[in-house]
Amino acid sequence: MKNINSSQLKVKSRRLTRAERAEFILPAGLKDILVGLMLGDLYVQKQTKSVNVRLLFAQSTVHKDYLYHLYELFSIYCSTGPKVFNQLPHKRTGNVYSLLKFQTFALPCFNELYYLFYPEGKKLIPKNIWDLLTPLSLAY
Repeated sequence: MKNINSSQLKVKSRRLTRAERAEFILPAGLKDILVGLMLGDLYVQKQTKSVNVRLLFAQSTVHKDYLYHLYELFSIYCSTGPKVFNQLPHKRTGNVYSLLKFQTFALPCFNELYYLFYPEGKKLIPKNIWDLLTPLSLAY
């Protein structure tokens, strides 16, 4: 498999062909980062009709610099950039909080991590977590 960089990816629509999806690979450094993020608040979504999974990144606008940093790392896996979403007013305080979100394409290169962390559809810490952790994982 070859690695795709952003200059090679010319997406005219939001859908990729099966062949285009198969060309994406996940370099070791990004995999390490994803392990760390999966231990935190990264959400991995597998739709019932899809074979592949997508990653959903979300942070409060207070942490926008961090979210934009993550987007820079994973932008070649995305069709659009981060967008702002306003949530409903908080039940106790009445404050309205804003989130920045972006998501990746549903790609086969993310499936391995999904099956490690969601073996039965519910998020669990893998039994081999010590083999997966790196300094980069812990940093994220």
